[in-house]
Amino acid sequence: MKSVHEFMVEVPHLVIDDTVTKARQLLRDDIYREIYVVDHNKKIIGYIDISDVIKVVSTKSNVTVGGFIKDAAFISPSAPIEEAAKRMILSRTYSAAITDNNCKFLGGVLLSDIFAPLVAAHSPKNPVSRCMTKQVTSASPEDPVSKMYTLITESGYTAFPITRKGEVVGIISLRDLLKQGRLRGAIERKNLLTVEEVMTKQVITISPEAPLLHAVDLLVQHDLCQVPVVESGKIVGIIDRHDILKSLALH
Repeated sequence: MKSVHEFMVEVPHLVIDDTVTKARQLLRDDIYREIYVVDHNKKIIGYIDISDVIKVVSTKSNVTVGGFIKDAAFISPSAPIEEAAKRMILSRTYSAAITDNNCKFLGGVLLSDIFAPLVAAHSPKNPVSRCMTKQVTSASPEDPVSKMYTLITESGYTAFPITRKGEVVGIISLRDLLKQGRLRGAIERKNLLTVEEVMTKQVITISPEAPLLHAVDLLVQHDLCQVPVVESGKIVGIIDRHDILKSLALH
């Protein structure tokens, strides 16, 4: 199996006394879901993600990232990518920090980059139903956008299917809301902007009996966070990259 070094990329990072508003800017503009935090000697401390930065609403806040840091998944450049995947599963992240023997930050490895090679090496045979998450956190089209703030901070998820009477009618992601600036406005002004007004209405779904490799293809080709699993017109689960990794025999 390939090593982490082959997939190492430069990723943005913060110093412990950088502000949360700086973290928000990086997470909104870039493809990364986590931003790593280092000390002034560039040793890894942890990471901060989107669910953390929305806890500080003001764009002029002086709050630093120090109070929001989570333990990071980190790994050496020579480690196999299976080990990187296992650490991402444990930390529920979409990347791992790459460090030297002294924990000095070198770069990162992204789940999106190692996902396809891992799946190809292990050729999963299960149907989607064996791997999907059955407990689905969703919102209603009529909910105010401000409710998404509560869903995100309480669940830790950053994308949600939108359902009406069990039928998937849309999907909404935190990244979309941040780019549009609508989440902050909805929270600050407590306005009545609804989820239906900002959700994506064209939703890719999958059957629970579909081969797992079909879910892999959808996630990779469309660069999706998750795919709702639908049976007889009703949502019965969600499948994402972590669900699929957990089904692989990673040694």
